[in-house]
Amino acid sequence: MFNGDEKNFQSWWIKFQAYARVKGFHPVLTDAGIAIDESDIEDLELKEKHGSSGTNVRTRDEEKQLKLAKKNLLAMAHLTMAFGSEVLLNKIASASTREWPGGLAFRLVALLKEKCAPKDQISGVKRTRKLGQIALKAGENPATLFKQIKAI
Repeated sequence: MFNGDEKNFQSWWIKFQAYARVKGFHPVLTDAGIAIDESDIEDLELKEKHGSSGTNVRTRDEEKQLKLAKKNLLAMAHLTMAFGSEVLLNKIASASTREWPGGLAFRLVALLKEKCAPKDQISGVKRTRKLGQIALKAGENPATLFKQIKAI
């Protein structure tokens, strides 16, 4: 579960990516070039092209697009279930399009990263300032210091 707190994003993201690899939908968490309408998935599944042998065949491109579309649906379902706040669930609407009313996983991930792990110059300054505020107190376990640094 991700609660939307920026300090928890990095560890949640690492775990979620590992989970996505195991479940097989990791490729659609980045722009994988999904160029098929969600409404076309069922049509594509049912599409029949008759070859010379009379068997039903899909082109390789159609197979690839169908697999990506199914992976996107799976990714969006898992992301939705991982979100623990209304604010995060509302981001799903921002990742939705007319063609993909359920949302595109790579767009949702980009929105999360933009909010929780921005790469602009101001964010870099904020991170540097936070790092400067970390200190190891007398008798404190050094592992605590490393955890704080890792969180930033």
